[in-house]
Amino acid sequence: MAVNKAQTIDLSGNDIIVRNVLSAASSGSTGFKWLGTNGTTPPSVTTTTSTYTAANMLSGVIVNSAATAVTATLDTAANIVAAVNSASSGANIGDMISFELVNGGSSSGAITVGAGTGGAFDANVPAANKAVAINLAKTIFVRLTNVTPASEAYVIYM
Repeated sequence: MAVNKAQTIDLSGNDIIVRNVLSAASSGSTGFKWLGTNGTTPPSVTTTTSTYTAANMLSGVIVNSAATAVTATLDTAANIVAAVNSASSGANIGDMISFELVNGGSSSGAITVGAGTGGAFDANVPAANKAVAINLAKTIFVRLTNVTPASEAYVIYM
């Protein structure tokens, strides 16, 4: 996702990016920025084993239309932090990306979501909630918990 940083407005530590919903605490604090779509076309995935990249997640919607069950892994924490750094004034602990995962498969099979390197599910997310059934959609939230280079981490809520 390309962001025109000339369109970024600094409001005393809170950033707003045109065509994105974004609110942030001052640099280094534990507030959050919510990064949504920037008008990009949602990626369409048809494979049964996929890695959803940070760019896919930042599109706001991922449509998977594989005909069978799918195992989908989210990108690494390092790649997600780098994408947030590129799309905003810098990643902070507590920054959150949300996206809709649509299972548009033509026959049967759920999409089972897994965490990439540096990622983990919140302890309150049961195994049954880590899947998106056929012809349904689910909102996924990825919250950054560490943005230090080589120690990046995130938590998944769904």
